[in-house]
Amino acid sequence: MRARTLPSLRSRGRNRPVCDLAATAAQRDDASITTRTILIAAFPRVQTLDVFGPAEVFGTASQLRGDEAYEVRVVASTPGLVRTSSVPLHAEELNDGPLDTLLVPGGRGVHRADERLVEWVAGAAKRARRV
Repeated sequence: MRARTLPSLRSRGRNRPVCDLAATAAQRDDASITTRTILIAAFPRVQTLDVFGPAEVFGTASQLRGDEAYEVRVVASTPGLVRTSSVPLHAEELNDGPLDTLLVPGGRGVHRADERLVEWVAGAAKRARRV
């Protein structure tokens, strides 16, 4: 039995198939998106993958769109380096500015998150379109 190649998955001279999503502006349902702010709350011992995984997803979405549809920022109650489950990351100060999506990751330190961060998350969740 001979395998069929789908037209949309032809290799086009590459070593991996290319799959076009929303290939033309007329087919896109996200054409009206302005830059959306994604805030990821960080705390000591946060699970690294819970921070960097979503950051990569939104970063890749912006790259595929060819613009800056998403601005991903990591925030913490104490700005600067935050020790995660594996590597330190740099976090910005908590802020009351506009946001589209609030992500609250997990990790071993979740039960030790300070009161300031917990209160900020409660307030930010009311402002966010998605939590």
